[in-house]
Amino acid sequence: MAVYKARKIEWDENLEVIPQDYGAGVKPLVFIIHDESTFNSNDGGKKIWVHEDKSALRKKGHGQGLHVSDYLTSIGRYGNGEACEIVKCDGDI
Repeated sequence: MAVYKARKIEWDENLEVIPQDYGAGVKPLVFIIHDESTFNSNDGGKKIWVHEDKSALRKKGHGQGLHVSDYLTSIGRYGNGEACEIVKCDGDI
């Protein structure tokens, strides 16, 4: 792992690359992480605001499913979120 850490690109607080001498023929590395998550539209919290003389109505199913696939770097989302893909799945999975 130390071999890779020596080739890792570092950024400062202004998100500018910190110049490093990698040596002849050594290519720097940028770590990119693939993140996948699945959500349902009715995954919300258990609390709800309702008028005092009304009763809360909640959906019985899980609702529309969403699969989110994105790429992350050490300074944020890869390509400003252009690489993010959201896929709708069948409801009530």
